[in-house]
Amino acid sequence: MILIVDDHTDTTHPLRLLLKRYGYDAESVNSGDEALRRMRTHKPQLVLLDVMMPGMSGMEVLRTVKADPALRDIPILMYSAGINIAFKEEARRLGAREWLTKGQIKWKDLVKHVETHAGAGAKA
Repeated sequence: MILIVDDHTDTTHPLRLLLKRYGYDAESVNSGDEALRRMRTHKPQLVLLDVMMPGMSGMEVLRTVKADPALRDIPILMYSAGINIAFKEEARRLGAREWLTKGQIKWKDLVKHVETHAGAGAKA
């Protein structure tokens, strides 16, 4: 299962449909707190994680996941509209696999990143 974490449903809905079209089981949540609860009850193969969210930010979620021995091996792709170099470097240091920029990455390329980091086990 691929978990999409973004506070905007106008982002999560098309991503979920895209991943399902490519054969992936994809679910979405709209907050960092929801993401952590979901990861603890149903460990995903991969997480697409937005950076800027109200409440718990994507960076806080990443930090929490990588500090938790039960979750730290989940591959996380940061997915953000911003290209903040400091955030990108921190995300890399914390263990994010990739930084994908909304509006700049083509859907097919996004799917390739998912395939690279999620493996075949994420497909439905």
